[in-house]
Order: sequence, then structure tokens, then C-alpha cells
Amino acid sequence: MKNINTETAKTKQLVEFYNANLPTGKKVIKKFATRAVAEARTQDILETLKGADRGAGIKRSWQDPAVKAARSTRHQVRVDGVVYRSVKQAFEDLGLDLKGHIKFRMELKAEKSINSQRRHWELFEV
Repeated sequence: MKNINTETAKTKQLVEFYNANLPTGKKVIKKFATRAVAEARTQDILETLKGADRGAGIKRSWQDPAVKAARSTRHQVRVDGVVYRSVKQAFEDLGLDLKGHIKFRMELKAEKSINSQRRHWELFEV
């Protein structure tokens, strides 16, 4: 199946279409979180199949106020009172192993403030 109407198709059909045209590196799914997610992901696949450039989907995603706000937000990190432009820079300057800095940044972003590695870490918006 190379075409589907995302508005009229049943959610089960959207799942089947998604799995049949699975993007590279994605896993087969059993269901979508919501109908809106199903339609959006299926529409992205349709654009890819039609040869639309990848930028069209990205451009469309910026029209969502929540996505725009999340992508536009910039953070810095304060470690024991010293400000760094990023968690990675802090890890490098403090001589910490970079292996876990991405996971640590996600935890710090969720908590905003963490005591870890004998230091006090704070994430704040710029």
C-alpha cells in the first residue's frame, strides 16, 4: 500500500500503513499513542514516499506552538556556582567521562536541580 487517506482511514489501517512503510531505523509498532500522532506520522511517511523533501515535515512541525517553544528554549548549567553553556562543556571542563552526559542531561532537564558526583547541578533557561 503506497497511499492512504489519513483523515478517513481507521487507526488500525494507519498502523498497518506505518509498519509497511517503516522509516529506516524505526521499530514495528502495535499502536500509536493518539490518533493525532498516528495521522502526523502517517502523513510524514506519505510525504517521504511522494518524494517531498524532508524540510517540509520539519517546517510543518515548527507551526506547532509547543514544538516551537521546546526547540527555541536554550539552557545553561550551573555546577557549584560556575556557569557552563552546556552539560557537555561542564563534563569536559570538570574532567568527567562524557559517556553518560546525554542521559544525565535528560535527568537534569526533568529535575532542574540534582546533587550528583559530589556536585550541585542546576539547569536554567537563558
